[in-house]
Amino acid sequence: MILVPNDEMISPRLLKLKEVLDKVEDKKGLVDDFWKEIEENGAPIIEHIEREPNHKLVTFLCKENGDTDEILLYSGSLGEIPHRGKFARLQGTDIYYKSIFYLNKTRITYAITRQKANIPLYPPKDIMIPILKGDPLNKKNFTWLPGVTLAALELPDAPSQPWIEKKDNIPKGTLKTVRLKSTKFNEKFYNKIYLPPNYNPSTDPYGSLFLFDGFMYNNPNQIPTPTILDNLIFSKKIPPIIAVFIYNHIDEGMKARINELTTNLDFAFFVGEELFPHLKEKYNLSNNPEKTVVGGASLGGLSASYIGLKYPDKFGKILSQSGSYWAPEKLGENTDPYFQNWQYLIGEYMKREKLPLDFYIEIGVYEGKEALHGEPSHFFSNRHFRDLLLSKGYSVKYVEFIGGHDFICWRGSLADGLIYLIGI
Repeated sequence: MILVPNDEMISPRLLKLKEVLDKVEDKKGLVDDFWKEIEENGAPIIEHIEREPNHKLVTFLCKENGDTDEILLYSGSLGEIPHRGKFARLQGTDIYYKSIFYLNKTRITYAITRQKANIPLYPPKDIMIPILKGDPLNKKNFTWLPGVTLAALELPDAPSQPWIEKKDNIPKGTLKTVRLKSTKFNEKFYNKIYLPPNYNPSTDPYGSLFLFDGFMYNNPNQIPTPTILDNLIFSKKIPPIIAVFIYNHIDEGMKARINELTTNLDFAFFVGEELFPHLKEKYNLSNNPEKTVVGGASLGGLSASYIGLKYPDKFGKILSQSGSYWAPEKLGENTDPYFQNWQYLIGEYMKREKLPLDFYIEIGVYEGKEALHGEPSHFFSNRHFRDLLLSKGYSVKYVEFIGGHDFICWRGSLADGLIYLIGI
């Protein structure tokens, strides 16, 4: 990714429009025609610039009358410095724009929002999530959380995602609901259980896949894991497996989720000592760790690696998508960024002898190569964890994808991780 200065116009389409506008007095008709073209074709504008053959110039657009400095591009690809995403105005028009060079294989989500471009303090005071409404000019918008919409940018060379497409002519798995009270938490955990097509309670026990953040991994608008499993099983890429979607508790500010997924021994106990045995009694579940995958994204990836560390006799395969290996032991307990036990889990693996674990680890090239709050980089913490594991002799597949901290990337590569870890 190459940033373009906020006040610099380099889009050939906009430069051509500006050149024509500068020659006429009545600009309204030309501007109206431009917006009609955008509404028909969709935004953003994607252009090839000869001097940057490995990138496409992407120009995001917003329609706004009057002067404002509060139109921002919200995207994990920009890191934590909001003013990088500030839109500029094509003077004399209602056209606001922001141009960025993205690598040709880029796939990200973004939103166009209204907010002052202040650098956040530590801990961050202003949460932008509630005001994200995607991009009304983009033909691909997704509901991320209730009231929160994101738009998709998928460049023409972005990798295909064949396993996420629902197919009518193949057998489908079924979903069951299991609610389970933990001795360590006040509230019950809601879980969805995927049983593969033609599930047989009397055959050889099935391998399993445990995924955190079930609201995302069991969501057809985000990561349609049941569809992915149906397709992989039908194509004989993986054996039939049972999948467990654990719905981590969501409250205001995500505090409950953060608590559960940040190297929490009580949550590890729930998964390893309560949920796993309960499901083994209820379903035909193998207790062979070589057939058992635990995985997640972000803090879910961190928690998967932590549970592997604590229960290697149950979970032998770790699937981490953009794992938060930068995190301290207890995230959020200390507001001073310089006195936290950063990369806590990496340190724990460093202390231990090699365990019988296999890893699939992936991270996006746009994910947090810098940090404002004193914490280690998200991107380089994944490289650090990879290097440590390899130095101890672990089996690791490590992938850097052209994207950000983003379900639109994870939904495609989940299949890659499963094929590597338990493929036939």
